[in-house]
Amino acid sequence: MTYYHHFGHLQMFEVGLKEGMIVKRGDVLGRVGKTGTKSPHLHFEVRIGRPPKWTAYVKGMTKAEVKNLYPDPSRWIDKERQIPAKFDRFTGYTYLEQVDWGGFHPGVDINSGKSGGDDEGEVVVSACNG
Repeated sequence: MTYYHHFGHLQMFEVGLKEGMIVKRGDVLGRVGKTGTKSPHLHFEVRIGRPPKWTAYVKGMTKAEVKNLYPDPSRWIDKERQIPAKFDRFTGYTYLEQVDWGGFHPGVDINSGKSGGDDEGEVVVSACNG
């Protein structure tokens, strides 16, 4: 089974990072941003198999369908080592929470517990080897 990790709302990718590169758990991938959202946070999800398009993945799917494709990302989160980012609390949507735009949230929205835009620019690292 192949797992794909998706990091949403990144401000930027790490300089030199290219598609197809092999990374290790803890390698820097980019910085927290707020693309498409009101406040900076990291959206982190894990999917079984690569989707055809990351931006149109769960609308209209049942909760069971989302759960079958998107395992709980908590097993890849390490608060102590700050993987995949500084983590104090979930913000925004949580895993499998019903969302107002239709469907169920396939990941978690996390930040370091700071307020306002303070999370913007925080380091995001790989949650696994691959």
